[in-house]
Amino acid sequence: RLAEYELQRSEQNEPFRDHSYTFNQMFGVQSSIPAFLINQHKVTGLADAEAYIARLNALPAYLGGHVENARRAAENGIQPPAFVYDYVLSDARGLITGYPFSGKDDGSEDSPLMSDIRGKITALASNSTITPEQAADLTQRAADALKSAVGPAYQAAIEELARQQLNATADDGAWKLPDGAAYYETRLKAMTTTDLTAEQIHQIGLDEVARIQGEMAAIMQQVGFEGDLQDFFQFMRTDPRFYKPETPEGREEYLAEARAAIARMEADLPNLFNTFPKAGLIVQAVEPFREKSAGKAFYNRPAPDGSRPGIYYANLYRMADMPTYQLEALAFHEGIPGHHMQIAIAQELEGIPSFRKYGG
Repeated sequence: RLAEYELQRSEQNEPFRDHSYTFNQMFGVQSSIPAFLINQHKVTGLADAEAYIARLNALPAYLGGHVENARRAAENGIQPPAFVYDYVLSDARGLITGYPFSGKDDGSEDSPLMSDIRGKITALASNSTITPEQAADLTQRAADALKSAVGPAYQAAIEELARQQLNATADDGAWKLPDGAAYYETRLKAMTTTDLTAEQIHQIGLDEVARIQGEMAAIMQQVGFEGDLQDFFQFMRTDPRFYKPETPEGREEYLAEARAAIARMEADLPNLFNTFPKAGLIVQAVEPFREKSAGKAFYNRPAPDGSRPGIYYANLYRMADMPTYQLEALAFHEGIPGHHMQIAIAQELEGIPSFRKYGG
């Protein structure tokens, strides 16, 4: 029945297969490529390093296909709202800034991918997995691949996106797309698995806001806050006591507290659940190459065999966006007992088809 449902949903979505945005500020291909290479492509031996370089050389075909998809979509009236382009272009330009595109070849001014592969190759040489001569050869070939393949591919994407940006509008709703109303209705059914209308769902949202604001008003009385609800919101957004410093130390303190929160929850799991993920979970900050555009928190699934842990990413680009009163909720939602248990356990199950393991 689940397979039939997935097929029906795919058939319903078929007329709108081009309605999603290939390049976007959240999980666009411009940042998913380096995120995969940096975080998921392990280099534990010579073959892994060779595979990394092969992927760099193959990148023009992959990225070029996405550029063509975005071009075709734009010709059909489907492109992101104007504000998205600055974020996406910043990501793309940042990937080809630094050596070997510019800067010194001494490791001090490396581009994000050069820094990653150089570090991974250096680690292999340090533990004698490869010889110094092999390390030098791999490093040079990686630099060559970045300059001859990755750089031109990203530059072509930048040029196309800059061209599209000239025609972008501030309109940001599904209604602006071709057959936007039908597309929105299809997405509602897919995401809610109900037949509720947009108006009904909107009313549920309004009712929930009213309920939650009522609870907030009660909390304001409990803590003796003087002022109305908007004053309370302003206080919570701006009072320094709720934020870590905008410094490397402040960011590390936030990560340490997030790890501690997850550790506390992990210790309590046997009191709440009887099935646990085998794969580990780590907490880290969103990388500099995409922190300006990425969401405030998200999760990356582990390797199916558990060789790579799941990752809870916290975006610490602006500490003013990460109040400490949200720290536990984010850690529990993205990590344990949230997405990590949801996704890691699903893909570790035995005796079920792959679409059930990896479809969520």
